[in-house]
Amino acid sequence: MGVIISFDLIVLLNSIVILKVFKESKLDPPPG
Repeated sequence: MGVIISFDLIVLLNSIVILKVFKESKLDPPPG
């Protein structure tokens, strides 16, 4: 169970980071 819980936490953190980067890139698109 511990491994499954830790895996779920990793996936959740990764999805949150991806959403943050996506929102930031949409709000402030890189030049070019």
